[in-house]
Amino acid sequence: MRIAKEYARVRVPAVAAHTGAGYGSMALAVGIWDEISVTLTTGEPKAVVLGEGSRDIPKDGRNPVIVALRKMLEELGLPQTGMELVCRNSIPRGCGLGESAAARAAAGMLIKALADKPDLLDFSRLLALCAPDAHSAVGVSAALAGGVTLTLEEDGGFRALCFDPHPQLKISVILPSADPLPGVSNVVLPQQVSRPDAEFNSSRAALLLHALTSAPQLLRSAAQARLAYHYRHDLMPDSVRLLERLRAAGWPALFAGSGPAILVFSPIPQSLADSLRGNGFRVLTADPVPRRAQ
Repeated sequence: MRIAKEYARVRVPAVAAHTGAGYGSMALAVGIWDEISVTLTTGEPKAVVLGEGSRDIPKDGRNPVIVALRKMLEELGLPQTGMELVCRNSIPRGCGLGESAAARAAAGMLIKALADKPDLLDFSRLLALCAPDAHSAVGVSAALAGGVTLTLEEDGGFRALCFDPHPQLKISVILPSADPLPGVSNVVLPQQVSRPDAEFNSSRAALLLHALTSAPQLLRSAAQARLAYHYRHDLMPDSVRLLERLRAAGWPALFAGSGPAILVFSPIPQSLADSLRGNGFRVLTADPVPRRAQ
């Protein structure tokens, strides 16, 4: 395999990985998109970043997509090259919507689009190329495949099972204005959990997959989780309070990834959206992403 083209463009969705009781295996692709194009050059790598993250994302060789691209080229034994990226970002940063997974997936998809034999980079090979570890593979699988994914370690690699979301599933995304960056809650999770919490999560994980794919009317119950939830109180109190109020009012809601973004599996009335915005929250509407052909 060699690089045969000088230009490629891909779109990658937001991802809610390790969401709810699906912590450790489940992810949902959410229809908020980053679009990344690359032009191969002879100069130093650089990037133009538009939209979300435009003030903070590096514009040089430290750009996360460029870093991933160069690492993957090395792993594939392909020559390094200069490159110019244009990143049109809509995925909110630092809130649990999988911008890191999207960056890795975009890099792998760009290499496939540039290659002379793209069929050599099938889904399994792309997943292995894009995911440095099992934790990352959960989000990357949904960014690559769309839909709802279950990812597991198998025979020294990763295997992802991909499902179509229910056609009537709707998603509202609530973004708090001031909470910690994603991944922080993962650091404080204990090495051991109680048996009741483990049993509760196991039952809700199975129910969550069923609800997302076949029975969205069950999402209010399926959205409940215990393993990661209790440890967010001190880290993101505003988000926890809002999530508790939404659930008490009957909304099927859970954290996106490690938070602080919240997914509500229902359209939000304009009056509630206006109230949330008046209290410093952002409210977005997104559809689930259909499963892509593998």
